[in-house]
Amino acid sequence: MNKKIFLIFIVILSVFVRVLYYYAQPDLSTDHLSQMAMAQNFLDGNGFSFKYIDVHSLIFFRTHIQWPPLYPLLLSVISFITANMLIASLIIQIAVLLSLIIIWKKIFNLFNKLVSEEAYFYFISLVIISTSVLNN
Repeated sequence: MNKKIFLIFIVILSVFVRVLYYYAQPDLSTDHLSQMAMAQNFLDGNGFSFKYIDVHSLIFFRTHIQWPPLYPLLLSVISFITANMLIASLIIQIAVLLSLIIIWKKIFNLFNKLVSEEAYFYFISLVIISTSVLNN
C-alpha cells in the first residue's frame, strides 16, 4: 500500500472515530458547559458572562475572567451559523484535529529528511496520540 494513501486513510479514520466518539459521548464537562454558557450569553447580548440570581431573585450577569474568550467566541460564531452549540463544538474539535494532523505532517517531513523511513511510523503514532488529546 502506498504510504500517501495509508496516511490519508489514517487521517480520515481519525476524524471519523472522533466524530463517532463525540456523538456517543459528548464532552460535557463542567468547564465545557461553562464555556458553552458564556458563548450563549454572548449570543444573547450579555457579553462573556455568567447568569446569576441574587437573594431577591433578580437576574444579573457578571463577566467571567477564568478563561480567555477565544473558545466561547468561536463557539458563538459557529453556533450562530449552525443553531446548535454541540455541533459548533464538534466542528471546532474537528478543525483542531485537522490542524494537529497538518502540524504533525510538517514535523514528519522535517523528521523524514533528518532520519529515515522509520520516521513515518513515528508520525502515524503521533497522529493517533493527538486524537486522544482532544478528549479534554
